[in-house]
Amino acid sequence: MENKIVADAKVQSDLQHAVISALENEVDAELARLENLDDEVLQQYRQKRLQELKAEEKERENWRLCRHGEYTEVSERELFDFGNRSKRFIVHFYRDSTMRCKILDKHLQILAAKHIESKFCKLNVEKSDYIVKKLNIFVIPTLALFLHGKAVFYIRGFDEFGGTDDFTTETVEAVLAERNLIFSTDGTHGFTKQLAKAKMAPRSIRSGTNYGDKSVFLFFAIVRLISICCSSMSAFVNMNEGNQRRKKNRKNHHEKLLETLEKAVLGGKLGSVDDLDAIAASDDIDEDSLLVPTTAERERAVVMDDSEERNSAWVDEDDLDKVNLLDQPARLVNKMHIRGETEFGGEAYSERLKRTFEKVTHTKTCPAWASNVKRKRRSSDNEESSEDEADVFVRSTGKCLGKTEVLLSKKLSCKRLRDLIFEEGKQKRNSFVHSVEFHRESQVLLVSKRLSEINLYQIDGKENNSLHRATFEQYTVDKAHFSADGGWIIVGSALYDHFYYFDMHAGKIVKVRPINGVTKSKENCEFLPSPDGKVIALFGRWGQIYVVSARTFELMWTLKLNDSVRSAAFSSDGSHLYTYSKDGNVYIWDMAMQNYFQKFPDSGCVSGLSIAISQNSNYLACGSSVGVVNLYSAESALQTAQPKLLKGISNLTTAADLLRFNGSSEILAMGSSKKPNALKLLHVQSKTVFENFPMSTCKLGNVKCVDFSPNGGYMCVGNNSGRAMLFRMLHYESY
Repeated sequence: MENKIVADAKVQSDLQHAVISALENEVDAELARLENLDDEVLQQYRQKRLQELKAEEKERENWRLCRHGEYTEVSERELFDFGNRSKRFIVHFYRDSTMRCKILDKHLQILAAKHIESKFCKLNVEKSDYIVKKLNIFVIPTLALFLHGKAVFYIRGFDEFGGTDDFTTETVEAVLAERNLIFSTDGTHGFTKQLAKAKMAPRSIRSGTNYGDKSVFLFFAIVRLISICCSSMSAFVNMNEGNQRRKKNRKNHHEKLLETLEKAVLGGKLGSVDDLDAIAASDDIDEDSLLVPTTAERERAVVMDDSEERNSAWVDEDDLDKVNLLDQPARLVNKMHIRGETEFGGEAYSERLKRTFEKVTHTKTCPAWASNVKRKRRSSDNEESSEDEADVFVRSTGKCLGKTEVLLSKKLSCKRLRDLIFEEGKQKRNSFVHSVEFHRESQVLLVSKRLSEINLYQIDGKENNSLHRATFEQYTVDKAHFSADGGWIIVGSALYDHFYYFDMHAGKIVKVRPINGVTKSKENCEFLPSPDGKVIALFGRWGQIYVVSARTFELMWTLKLNDSVRSAAFSSDGSHLYTYSKDGNVYIWDMAMQNYFQKFPDSGCVSGLSIAISQNSNYLACGSSVGVVNLYSAESALQTAQPKLLKGISNLTTAADLLRFNGSSEILAMGSSKKPNALKLLHVQSKTVFENFPMSTCKLGNVKCVDFSPNGGYMCVGNNSGRAMLFRMLHYESY
């Protein structure tokens, strides 16, 4: 090893000497050429440099005429003119009510005065609908970078600046310089330096005479380059040797650990599980103590006892689970030769695997290593004949952790149950599931499709049988909700002005005439019964919200927004109504005062879609058209016009038009109906999504609705293919 190190050092030294000599010769030749220039060539250099300076001054004058150096607000027409006058310009698309736009304004105002080579301006998105739609500006603030009249890059939000609000002006400057939209810090964009005027005699690079700024700079740059190369080579050699040593030690360590695991699982002389921990934590392992016994030694150490059976060497708890064949491709079902069955798995699947093995191996006896016979250790080992607790621990994939009262993040323990809709043979697959809702007191699930009927199911986690089906003649059901007391079901449609309600106790359907003074929205036929059972909120056409009596279905009063209503949610006690408008503003209404007392803009939102309030009234979630879901403190929203933004969740890539909290306010379901499988579950406390949902084997389709049971034990998801998919949330014990 020492001889190798000495040889490597000698090679490195020779290489450094050769590189330095070659660079010195090249530098000497270049210095000699420059110093031998005659007066005519120097005069040409001076004339060329003078022309460059005049061109630079003329360009600066054009910048001043185009009002470079000022940060001003422009209109759409003025923005189009910049493409003909300015080579490069930066446009800030802003909105007055967004705080982040004001932060960015301060930085751009400083950079505009510092970098006059680029034009800085801002454009109000509320006054520029055409260009906002043309450039697809959906996130506020957005910086659009234009070069030669064409948009070359967009900076949306503050992600490019670190994702926080406290970034510096230098950070913005570095990002713009990287995109070639501004020049160097002095605004010169690398203007060339003047040549040395004095002619000097030829000199060697090793002489101590000063050759001028350019020569000294070139010399020290080369020396620095050589130093970096030498340091990199030395570090590479040392790193290579260290990696080889670490790989060798790691290989020996892993081999010893695998030998011990093999003895633990397949049989042999095993101490305890603590031995594994000690081996994994140790750096120096005695190889003699970890030798695997030979076959003869193992046969001498154990005797076969046919009177006792031992457990399987490995236990998988999902071996007995059954697979729903309706979710599997037809070609796979045909290949498995399964006919007339809806489920398959468990013991039948294990028996089929055994028969296949016997058919392939042409034998009906299993190998000795797989025989279901327990080996008995010799009494000389002073060990009990029953399995040690450590053996059970390492031979099972069962749960090692008990249940906790607090829901853990990252991994969600859930199980998909049998779908509900396909149990009814007469229903069609191509009808959307528009509403799913769990009863607040009984274990009943309401499912409505875009047909003239609603379905009620008894949720027991096993059979989930159908209880009742109510049909509404010549009426298309778009929305259905339980009343606050759970005694009846309200049914609405986007095509008709009248309602129906279904009396669950009497089992009859009652028609409700069109309400006087109410003009329902055709785009959004949503209606919301209040939790206290007093009123029902209906969405109108031009930003109206009609508050109707839940008993008499008569209009009580009307609430008015500045834009059309996209979504609404009652607080858990029904005292407040949260509404979300198309322009991204959230209105909070006091139902007792019949007026709104708080309004704030959703951060970075251009068009709002969905809103949800948690059951404990601690969290408020808003979903926008770009797929961003903002989570706010509901208490802060009631107190200030700038509530505290807890987290902006960007796990959805299409419009976030579906939000729902579970009963314990620990899970937030976020979905989009524009893309298949676009449903995420957020762990509210850690503000991170669960990694294992949706499961890789579960095809959700385009999700249309979702709801949780009162205690969180079940979740139902409705999609565009007519399926109502039921999930069992294993963390919660009850319905």
